[in-house]
Amino acid sequence: MKQILHPILITLFIVGTITSSISAEDSPQWYLPEGAKARLGKGGIYEVQYSPNSARLAVASSIGIWLYDAATGEALDLLAGHTSWVISVVFSPDGNTIVSGSTDGTIRLWDAHTGMHIRTLKRHTGWVISVAFSPDGNTIISRLRSPIICLWDANTGAHIRTITGRSPDVYSIALSPDGNRIVSGSENAKIRLRDGQTGAHIRTIKAHKGKVRSVSFSPDGDRIVSVGEDTKICLWDGQTGRYIHTLADTLKVRSVSFSPDGGSIVSLGDDGTIRLWNVQTGEHIRTLTGHTHSVNSVAFSPDGDRIVSGSTDGTIRLWNAHTGEALDLLAEHTGGIESVSFSPDGDSIVSLDNDAIICLWDAHTGMHIRTLTGHTHSVNSVAFSPDGDRIVSGGEDGIIRLWDTQIGRHIHTLTGHTYSVNSVAFSPDGDSIISLGNDGTIRLWDAHTGRHIHTIKELGMNAAFSPDGDRIVSLGMDGGTIHLWDARTGRHIRTNIGHPDMVLSTALSPDGDRIASGTWGWHSADINGMIRLQDIHTGRYIHIITAHTSDVYSLAFSPDGDSIVSGSGDATIRLWDAATGAHIRTLTGHTRSVYSVAFSPDGDSIVSGSTDGTVLWWELNKF
Repeated sequence: MKQILHPILITLFIVGTITSSISAEDSPQWYLPEGAKARLGKGGIYEVQYSPNSARLAVASSIGIWLYDAATGEALDLLAGHTSWVISVVFSPDGNTIVSGSTDGTIRLWDAHTGMHIRTLKRHTGWVISVAFSPDGNTIISRLRSPIICLWDANTGAHIRTITGRSPDVYSIALSPDGNRIVSGSENAKIRLRDGQTGAHIRTIKAHKGKVRSVSFSPDGDRIVSVGEDTKICLWDGQTGRYIHTLADTLKVRSVSFSPDGGSIVSLGDDGTIRLWNVQTGEHIRTLTGHTHSVNSVAFSPDGDRIVSGSTDGTIRLWNAHTGEALDLLAEHTGGIESVSFSPDGDSIVSLDNDAIICLWDAHTGMHIRTLTGHTHSVNSVAFSPDGDRIVSGGEDGIIRLWDTQIGRHIHTLTGHTYSVNSVAFSPDGDSIISLGNDGTIRLWDAHTGRHIHTIKELGMNAAFSPDGDRIVSLGMDGGTIHLWDARTGRHIRTNIGHPDMVLSTALSPDGDRIASGTWGWHSADINGMIRLQDIHTGRYIHIITAHTSDVYSLAFSPDGDSIVSGSGDATIRLWDAATGAHIRTLTGHTRSVYSVAFSPDGDSIVSGSTDGTVLWWELNKF
C-alpha cells in the first residue's frame, strides 16, 4: 500500500514528480496566487467534453476548468473559482454556457466565450459528481454522491426540485434526448427510470451484479446502455426497460456512452484501454491504446468523427473515431503531487506524482525537461544527489533505481528490499544511498556501483542522513520515536521517545542539531497540525507550534536554518521563525492538501506540491 507519509529530510532533497509528455511550451500561468512565480502542471483530469461545434474542449480538473482549442491543442483559458476539485463539466446545447460541478459542493455557470462567472448554485452540501443540461438548455440536472438528484433553472439558477432515491448511492445519471426521462444507476445493482419533469418513478430494472457504474441514453432515446461491476455492458429498451443483449467484456469498465449516430458504444477500462462496440451486433470493433493509466473520461465529438479521452496518466488524447488512429496529445495534467524539490544548484525542479511519474522541470522557465520512466509500480520517494547529476527513486515493488539527470538514462537497479521502499536519500558526499523499506530494514548502498554495504534492522516510516553524513536518522512506526544510528557501522546510538502524536513529516536543520516534526494530531482531539522542534541530541522540546487547522504533511528548513516551511491538509503553506516559533506568513493557492514543500538552495524560493496535481513556485521576495 502506498504511504502518504513523507521522507524524513526534505532539506536533503527528497523529491517527487509531475506528469507531462510534451516539452515545447510553458504551462499557461493564468490565475496565479499572490507571490507565486509559476504553476507546473495543470491538475488532475476528471472529465473532458467537446463544445457543440467541436471547436473547443472543456477539461474538469483539480484546479478549475481548462479550455482548449480542439484543433490545435492550445490552452485558451482557465476558469477558476471553485475551492476544490472540479469533477464534472458540460457545455449548454447552444455552446454559450459552461456548467461545472465540484467537490466543494457548488455548481457554477460560466460564459463559454469570455470565461466570466455567471452564477453559483449552492444548495448541495456534498460533492457534486455530475452535471448535465436538458436538450433545450433550460434545465440543469446534478447529482451528489448520495442518492440525490437536483433540477435547476439554467436561466435564473432557481432550484426546481430534488429527487431523493430510495436506493443507495447513485453512481450515474443521464437525461433522455427529449428531456422526459431520467435514468440512474445505483450501488444496489439497479437502474431506475424517472419522469424528467416530475421526478416520479417509472420503473426499476434489475440490471447487474454489483453496483451500476455508468448509464447512458442513445441519441434517439430508444435504448439505454449500462455497465456494472460485473464487467458486463448491457443494452436495454429505453421505453420499457426490456433487456436487449450484452456486449461481452472481461475487463472492469468505468463508463459507457453512445456515438452521436447511435451506431457505436465507447467504453473506458480501468486498465487504460478505450473500446468501441457495435450496438446492433454487440461485437467489439476496435481498441484504442496509448494511455498508461486508467481513463477517467471519454467523449465523441458532436460530428462523431473524433473521440477525446482524459487519463490519470496526465494526458488528453484525440482519436479518429472511424479508424482508431491517434491524432493528437495534450499533456501537463497530473495526478496528486507526492513530493517536489529543487536540484542542489537550483536550476531544476523534480516532482513525483501519485501515478509514479517522475518529471524534471527548468526552474527558470517552468518548462518541462524530461520524464523518467522505468518503474512498473508506484514510486514512494525520490532524491537528488548532492552534485545534481543523479536521482534515486524507491518503488512500491521494493526496487530502487538510479538515474542520470542530464539524459534521463537509468543507471543502476538496487534490489534487496522484499517490500515497498518508503524513503531514499543520498549521503552529503554523494557516495552512499540510504533506503528504508516496509520489510523492516534500513539499507546502505554504494551510490556509484549500487553495491549493498550493510543492513540495519528497523521497522520505520522513513530515514535519512544527518548533514555531516555520520549518522542516520529514522522515524519509528509508532510515529513518535526517533532513532539515531552510526552510518558507517549501523550501530544504534540513541532513541528519542515521547512524541504524543502521530508524526507525518520531519526535517533536520542544516546544522544537524534540531529536528522539526509535523503531527497528525489524532491522539489530541482538540488540536490538529502541530509542529514540534526538538534538540536532536537530548530530545528536549524547543518549541511546540499550533501550526495548521489540519495535518502537517511536509516540513523543510531554509538553507540557513532560520526558517521552517510547512505544508498541510488545510491546503496552505506556512512559514515560521525557527528560533522563536513565530508565524511569518501563509501562502494560499492550492485547492487540496499540500504534501510536499522545499526551499531553493539560495533560500529565496519555495516549491510546494499538492494533491490538486500542481506544483506552485513561490518567490519569497514578492511579499
